[in-house]
Amino acid sequence: MNSWRYVRQYLVGVAVCVPVMAVATWLLDVGWSGLPLAGVIAVQLPISAFVTDYGREPTSRERRRLMLPCMAVFVVLEVLALGVGELVAPAWTGALIEGVGGLFPGVALIMLGMHLVMMWLWFRFMPKVVVQVTAKKNAERARRLGG
Repeated sequence: MNSWRYVRQYLVGVAVCVPVMAVATWLLDVGWSGLPLAGVIAVQLPISAFVTDYGREPTSRERRRLMLPCMAVFVVLEVLALGVGELVAPAWTGALIEGVGGLFPGVALIMLGMHLVMMWLWFRFMPKVVVQVTAKKNAERARRLGG
């Protein structure tokens, strides 16, 4: 299994989800970045690709080989987003940091941990759903072609 192929698909998923989430958060005027949620949702791409490639759920070892690089990329993207935010809009980042005061590192780590847990849950339980949906689609396709 080539983990980097799936990491590239994760990056494509992030590249697609981030603009969609940015527009959605702008339209809904919720005032927060969609990057963390986009990073979590984007894990669907490598999961679906794995199921398509192998026709089954990943084993626990394969799941780790899919999940850990995606999580590492997610952490790097979050740090980069914070750095770019500081360069582009220092007043906004300053207000964010001042809003939670000296608790910022702790709050940031808790939020990052929550997103990583959501990613783990997605990698843990979504492959089974993808396998079931794929089996239903294949059965429907076979029924239509056969009947």
